Amino acid sequence: CIRGIGCISTSFNTLSTMVAAAPKSNKEHNIPPSLTWLTVFLPALSYFLVTRLHDTRLSGKSLGTLVQSTLTISDSSAASIDVIQGIFYVDSDQKRKKTQFDNGIVPLQHPLFSVLQSGLEGVVDTTWKHDEELGRGFLLLSQSSSTGRIWRWEVGGGPIAIGRTLHMEPSGCRSCKYCEDGGERGSGALALDFSQQSTCFEGSLVVAEWGEQRIVRMEESGARTPLIMELPSLCSEKKRRILQPKKMVYTAFGDLILADYDTECQQAGLFYLDNAMNIKPLPSALESRKAHSWNETRNHDKLAQVLYSGEKPLVSTGGIELDSSWTGLYSLVEQTESVVQLLYLYLNDDDDEPLWNGQSEIIHEWANATYPGPVTVDSIGNIFVCVDQAIYILSNKKQVATLSLPDRATSLTIGGDGFLYITAASDELLRVKIRSKPLKVPTNLVQKVKK
Repeated sequence: CIRGIGCISTSFNTLSTMVAAAPKSNKEHNIPPSLTWLTVFLPALSYFLVTRLHDTRLSGKSLGTLVQSTLTISDSSAASIDVIQGIFYVDSDQKRKKTQFDNGIVPLQHPLFSVLQSGLEGVVDTTWKHDEELGRGFLLLSQSSSTGRIWRWEVGGGPIAIGRTLHMEPSGCRSCKYCEDGGERGSGALALDFSQQSTCFEGSLVVAEWGEQRIVRMEESGARTPLIMELPSLCSEKKRRILQPKKMVYTAFGDLILADYDTECQQAGLFYLDNAMNIKPLPSALESRKAHSWNETRNHDKLAQVLYSGEKPLVSTGGIELDSSWTGLYSLVEQTESVVQLLYLYLNDDDDEPLWNGQSEIIHEWANATYPGPVTVDSIGNIFVCVDQAIYILSNKKQVATLSLPDRATSLTIGGDGFLYITAASDELLRVKIRSKPLKVPTNLVQKVKK
């Protein structure tokens, strides 16, 4: 019986009656011992059906607690309405009318829900990973607080939500060599090394270990292969240890791009490691433990380079993401205080040239803004940009709608399960059901090397 809570309640009453009427003594009524387990199983099943299935809202449209949020369209043109209806599930009556929305507010058939309200302190980044054996994917959440944890959120193949489980601990501080007492010593940015994989949602997890001040790739052997430990200074010829990268992304050609802050120079910047997917793994977990004492990478001689540092020093950086053609990079930056810009950088595909070809374009600007948040792109090029307590949706470089949030977003990911996932500064995991599909980056452009 899975059509609704009423059906479940009926089942509960029926099962309770059966249990109440069950014989009290196996000896008196000659019940075979092989059937006595029913007296325990049936009440347990009844309790499970009423509590767990009710919590997952089988008869509803989403899991969790409804969040007060409003989707507002920027203009009522037919083109903007088509974009919104291609991204969100708009209320069916409004879809049939296809006319101007009242007061610019778009009624959603599937609104925003909160699926986790606690236990996510200091979540910095999320990524979607597909498991071929399970036949489904899950969301990974990187937590910067304490020594770091990476959580896993998923919904099972059936109607029961698996929810949150621990994926890795500690994820940011293991040796305590660079871990200071207190503060954020956990993990930050996440990415997937998808070389030699069938999709970009598979592969080895790459983690920015804030506590160890390095970026590592998790190997099947349990080893953590250092990819980046030092970055060039933005105001001198010196090198420095990485600080706290909040976002990183692989290009279609295997270069790793990240955003970080230079405390000595008091400015933010974008950096990259050329052909990062070609770095060979450390052979064992033992070698990995020895690498904690390294002051620089000894397993390869690649040096990270500056990608972009602004025409004048950047105050801060937010999310970074490839465009839908994989030839450019969106970066949300604060060029001057309280002015947030969505910047587009044109990338080279020639290994002999710097990754950025020197050309850039300002796609959109938000004045009186205090927080450049995460950015993501769907499969057809729509851009989702978080600034302060809102997600701005852009199509063809034009803002078409705004989704309000209860708090500022710390990460933003389009899942392979048809949901847009948002982590909020209030330590919540939010999601809204959407039609958009995640951006697929080709995996056959990366030079294949034997690892």
